[in-house]
Amino acid sequence: MFGLVMRFTLKPNGWAAWEAFDRRWETQQAPRAPGFKGSYILREQKAPDRCIMLVLFESEASARQNSERPETQQWYQEALQLVEGEIEFIDTDVAKSYLL
Repeated sequence: MFGLVMRFTLKPNGWAAWEAFDRRWETQQAPRAPGFKGSYILREQKAPDRCIMLVLFESEASARQNSERPETQQWYQEALQLVEGEIEFIDTDVAKSYLL
């Protein structure tokens, strides 16, 4: 499994807009995203406008395929309107997962 970590800072008081944006992505894009397995959104306690997302895919190839979709490119451009600066992307391999 492949994990894409995204780190960014939302514009002030931007959480409601980001949550609505993410819900729209889940309903409109997630069902069509190749290899998409799920995601986590983490809000930093000491910096409440800072966000870390973990987006899980079956493989790095499926994540790359999703990134190349025009819909994903459009989503990224919309996301940039909600954040300050750029979004940092970190590619990871999921070495282990454990959920109860």
